[in-house]
Amino acid sequence: MLASALILCLALPVSAQRMSECTDPQTREECLRKASLANLAGLCGTNGMPNMVGCALQAACARNAEHYCHPMSLLADVCLRDPGMIGMMGCSEYNRTCIASPNPPKECSEHGPLPYVLGTDRTTQNLLEMCRQMSMAACSQCTSEMACANPLLTISTVCKDHTMVQCADWIAMCTASGVAEEPPGLSFCPSISGALPLMQMYFHVGIRDFVLFKGWVPQTGGQYCLSLLFCLVLGIIVIWLKAFRAQWEEEHTREYPLPRHGSHLQEGYRMEHPSTRPQPCPICRATAACTCAERLLAPVEKDPDGCGRCDGADAGGRRAAPPRGSVRSQWWRRWAPSGRMSAFPWRENAVRAALVLVTALLDYSLMLVVMTFNLGLFLAGCLGLAAGTFLFGHRMARNRPATGGACCDD
Repeated sequence: MLASALILCLALPVSAQRMSECTDPQTREECLRKASLANLAGLCGTNGMPNMVGCALQAACARNAEHYCHPMSLLADVCLRDPGMIGMMGCSEYNRTCIASPNPPKECSEHGPLPYVLGTDRTTQNLLEMCRQMSMAACSQCTSEMACANPLLTISTVCKDHTMVQCADWIAMCTASGVAEEPPGLSFCPSISGALPLMQMYFHVGIRDFVLFKGWVPQTGGQYCLSLLFCLVLGIIVIWLKAFRAQWEEEHTREYPLPRHGSHLQEGYRMEHPSTRPQPCPICRATAACTCAERLLAPVEKDPDGCGRCDGADAGGRRAAPPRGSVRSQWWRRWAPSGRMSAFPWRENAVRAALVLVTALLDYSLMLVVMTFNLGLFLAGCLGLAAGTFLFGHRMARNRPATGGACCDD
């Protein structure tokens, strides 16, 4: 910026009318307006620095000359925010008339700069830092400090979609009273002021954060409390759904009907259900490694001691390995969705899929809320999960058959 200001100082022509010469109270308003326009033409023209924030504001004003679009206000935007500009030709006139003068004209205060107007250097640096952290389409418009044609337009484009920490200056300007509702701020700020929280990727406190949706941004303490309650209830619902699914699985696993394959299996072998596992029979002295489902389907033999064992098991309860190439050894056929070798549980799996879908939607929604790094929302989500476990945790443990139950009764 300093090098560009030096070039501007050499190239800028002398103003046709000096602001310091506007002393007549009757014509001072018009005189200052014309002098400001002449200075702006030199500062933002082809021989000046049109990339400055103040020059972008002037272009956004077009033919509007009211309030912050008044030439004196725009000249203040150019001269006051960028270091080194106040001494440059064009800005020096504004300095002598409105800053250094012991009795500045009332027009200097009536047509002051835009509140929290951005500085060109700082805006460019913030843009480059954001583009180093995250690749965005708008970054191609500002690749270096010397190749940034319109920093204000670029940072507005970026910050409307990604409210990162470097957008703090832009947010301060856009949320100032009246800036976003009229030119020139209307061209660079969102239509709803005050609804743009920062993206802070570390734990922080505060009430203004995005909660899942762009329009869900707590603005008051009451709205923030409702958001905390939402996270708490969401955590409880997530645990309840998981407990409900675990109980449902337990009930339907016990009731799952195993197919009798008859001639498709070699004699002495039965296909196990994937959810069942061999369990020792507590009534028998021998450890018959047969499952409850197999005991229901397979004929039960009696050993000399009177202890029942599964068909195909020896006196010790051990089952012989299936012959090589038998149907039992073709494990992959057990998982076929259809065909003679499997009765696929379409209805049960549809319920499972629906439960997984709803649980995943709510689970990941809670995760996204927690990832705002808002300490209150984070703690509310964790407390919801803990409260849900306290209320429904006992339903998540699978009920096992009691020792000596009906599973092993002959």
